[in-house]
Amino acid sequence: MAWTTVETPNANYILVFTRHKKTINSIPKSFDAAVLESGDLSPTTAAGHESYVNLVRAAAEKGKQVWITDVPLSQAAERRDIAKTEIAAFVVGISAIVGTAFLLRTAGHEKLIGKEIAGRMLLGIGLLSPFLSYVLAISGHHNKQIKWHSLWKLKALLAELAGDKGVVQVRNLISAEKVESFLAKRLKQELGRKPTIVMFWGTAHYNLRNLLKHPEQRQRMLKGLDIAEYVAADYPKSYRISLNKTGKIENIEEFHGTFKIEKAPAKKLIAKDRWNLRRIFMRRRAV
Repeated sequence: MAWTTVETPNANYILVFTRHKKTINSIPKSFDAAVLESGDLSPTTAAGHESYVNLVRAAAEKGKQVWITDVPLSQAAERRDIAKTEIAAFVVGISAIVGTAFLLRTAGHEKLIGKEIAGRMLLGIGLLSPFLSYVLAISGHHNKQIKWHSLWKLKALLAELAGDKGVVQVRNLISAEKVESFLAKRLKQELGRKPTIVMFWGTAHYNLRNLLKHPEQRQRMLKGLDIAEYVAADYPKSYRISLNKTGKIENIEEFHGTFKIEKAPAKKLIAKDRWNLRRIFMRRRAV
């Protein structure tokens, strides 16, 4: 598990990235709301997931809100994601085997000149790099604040390439837009101050950090995507989970209108455009 912080005009964020199926033990001492990654899990299942047991209990004890802004995948996107993940695992495995073989063969030939040895070592390391970058990005920052952000960017990129790149990107975009444009503003109004929102997501979602900070980039990317190709039809919904003091779910509320893509501003007509429109209008009148 690793964490980093982000500040925007609407909120202070604590982003915690962890492996799935790993119980989260380090809970921030102070926060106003927690946002859980759910993927294809229902809000009920997500709140009861083994990873979030301690977080949900802490939120209940502190009387804090728990939200779901993540989106379920479309069936087509699920099939693509599974297929690409299997292919990527195969490629990484073969790369590791071939790279190790090159390194061992290089070590066994004492008569090889320096350039040949260096070349084979670089080739072996290059073939192993996807596996090495994954290990370094995760194990190198266990339970610590992220310092090597470039390494995490590389890890996120490799994760997107391993699965369906669009799936990870679309989920990040939609959740960043929901949290920053809807939830953060709502909490800010309720509390009368800038809220602190903690987000617990998988390590592949590191790019949330950048997307939360740049609303114009989010909107530009959203406008260029066919969202329906990646996620299920009910993606605009968000959920607020109400808990009792023991962490049991008492109520789940659906919120609509928590996500929107802004319309492009109307293009201001220049003199040439106005002249062309006038000519078209006069032609039609003449007919």
